[in-house]
Amino acid sequence: MFGSNRLYTAINIDSVTGLVDAFGSGHAIFPSTLIPQAFTGNEVINFYRTGTNGFGLGYQDYTYNINCRSELEIDSLIMANAVKDAINRVAVENGFTYCRDILQTIPPQDETDLYNTPVTVTIKTK
Repeated sequence: MFGSNRLYTAINIDSVTGLVDAFGSGHAIFPSTLIPQAFTGNEVINFYRTGTNGFGLGYQDYTYNINCRSELEIDSLIMANAVKDAINRVAVENGFTYCRDILQTIPPQDETDLYNTPVTVTIKTK
């Protein structure tokens, strides 16, 4: 919904999935604000819509935050750069994506948390 299927398809490629843990029959890439409790790995991506749709524009404009999480800060940065390379200025179904920012890495809040390097992406579609 709101472009998340397009974004999931765009980042579900070998250069990104090779950096995240396996989960179930797929990879640890979750289109949600929360990571499932059943996931116990350390290399994971979750993403969610953060911006408006731009209804008055005549096309759809969705902004997403992609969280690249890892046990090590450097791996979180590597994951964020792989996501950027995979989706910056790339065609998706009826539109394209572009990265707006790779933001400052957020350190773990406690021993159960991971480093998180957020990537901001916009999807423009018909």
